[in-house]
Amino acid sequence: MRHYFFRGKHIVSVNPSAIFVHGRKQIPPGRAFFCPICAEIWLLAPVDREETFVDHVLCDRHPPTASRRAGSMFLSWDAEWNKDLPSELLKMEFLTLYSQKEMQNGNS
Repeated sequence: MRHYFFRGKHIVSVNPSAIFVHGRKQIPPGRAFFCPICAEIWLLAPVDREETFVDHVLCDRHPPTASRRAGSMFLSWDAEWNKDLPSELLKMEFLTLYSQKEMQNGNS
C-alpha cells in the first residue's frame, strides 16, 4: 500500500502498480519530495515494507524557475510515477499550476 501525505496530512492510500526493472516485476519504492530551499519534505509517499527515495523538488512556497516547476508532483523522468498519481493528488497538482499561472498573469 502507498500512503500519500501532503505537508504531513494524510491524503489517500492506494495499491501501487507494479513496475518492471531490468525485466523483473517489482513493487515501486516510496518517494519523498524534499524542498532544497526550505528543507521541508512536502510530499511523502511511502510504500509498505519498501525503501523510500528522496527527490529534490521545489515546494509551492517558492517561485518556479525556468527549469523547475515549484510544487509539481509530476516527475519528467518517471512516467510510471506520474501514471500512478491518484485523482486527489491530480486535483492538487492542477490547482497549484493554475494558481502559479494566475500569479504570472497578474490575476492573483
